[in-house]
Amino acid sequence: MIAANSESPLTDRGRIQAKETAEKLKSENITKIICSNLSRAKETAEIIAKELGCKIHIWEDLHEVDAGRLEKTPIDPEKQYLQKMVEQHTGETLKEIEDRVKTILERLKNLPQTDGKILVIGHNTFTSIIFAVLNGVKKENFVTYRKYWKSIKNTSFRSVTLLKNPDSSDLKQDPDTLDTWFSSGLWSFSTLGWPHQTSDLETFHP
Repeated sequence: MIAANSESPLTDRGRIQAKETAEKLKSENITKIICSNLSRAKETAEIIAKELGCKIHIWEDLHEVDAGRLEKTPIDPEKQYLQKMVEQHTGETLKEIEDRVKTILERLKNLPQTDGKILVIGHNTFTSIIFAVLNGVKKENFVTYRKYWKSIKNTSFRSVTLLKNPDSSDLKQDPDTLDTWFSSGLWSFSTLGWPHQTSDLETFHP
């Protein structure tokens, strides 16, 4: 059945996998865990947090993609449910999903600096869209990206570095920037004999 954004408890296998993940993360210096408000994500976070000794922060907008009337329907082995959502015009739109991802990424970028890493526990389809946005994929191509997305298994994780844009009020242009780039552009000419008309210059810079 398609669980999507509906509540479904963590299975016994899921609990074992969460403990296995915690063991793998002990050397990663995790200082904070962020998870969705769905029980399967929260329970996973609780198991890992207990092992790592860090706090959990719940972000409701980190929930799985809302599949609308496809929730709790049989899984179609031929199609990802995101594709069926688009075809049947149900659940969240691609624009709504994209906006939610961008909001979360901005929140992550603006978190207070920490000496450690932040673990985000989410859900497969929504996580695939997070990576799609990070990779510059347009929303019109989310379905294709999800189709070929190699799922993050329950016992694995991927590291991502998010950089916050600098405060422009403290920035000023280097007065030598133009000269630096201009001289760089002339470098290849000068090595070929410029300003004299040499055979090398005619061959490589006709």
